[in-house]
Amino acid sequence: MSNRFLSLLSPLILLILAQPLVAQGTLPAYATKVLTLLVIVGAYRILRPYRSLVWASGILFVVAAVAVPADQALAGWVAHLIGGLASAVALATITVVIAYEAIHEHWVTRDTLFGALAVYLLIGVTSTVLYELIEVLAPGSFTNIHGLSQSQLFAELNYFSLVTLTTLGYGDIAPVAPIARTLAATEAIVGQFFVAAVVGLLISRGGAQRSSTQGHDSRTANLSDASQD
Repeated sequence: MSNRFLSLLSPLILLILAQPLVAQGTLPAYATKVLTLLVIVGAYRILRPYRSLVWASGILFVVAAVAVPADQALAGWVAHLIGGLASAVALATITVVIAYEAIHEHWVTRDTLFGALAVYLLIGVTSTVLYELIEVLAPGSFTNIHGLSQSQLFAELNYFSLVTLTTLGYGDIAPVAPIARTLAATEAIVGQFFVAAVVGLLISRGGAQRSSTQGHDSRTANLSDASQD
């Protein structure tokens, strides 16, 4: 059984879980970079048939890394704009392709479910990058995140993105700028549509899969009975 989606999902989950620990100083800052690299490697394993997209997204990630260096405080707003948009476009491209691959699986397997979950989480991470870009370019776009370091800011906005994606909405962090509110509303709509659409598709395909298997078993049993007669 193929585990191509699991190789992406595992570091993606670890990346999300590690953010609060990095922000608190429990884990070193390079843990985020290592896990991000593993996520990209896992994604490119799935994207290998799409060579042009692999090159395009790879170039975008390089542009983002060059535009916004490790010391992000030294980068101007133009660099943040270029770097943030490059990262967001690359992540969005990866998300769309992986969603296509997962949805077009002929059989619903455990790895198919891993792929669907990976896409769901990638929507959250992509939104986080956009939220961070908005806050960096227009400080005060979100409440209760002032005076944070870069790692703390990403961790807090990643948390906000995930509770928005699931429409949980605790309210401890809230968008106040119009563009931030628009993006949050869009993420919530996409998150709910994705869950409804994918769950419905998987259930439908799984039912057809079971019917096909039962029909095959029935035909096999009939042939066996006929041969014995």
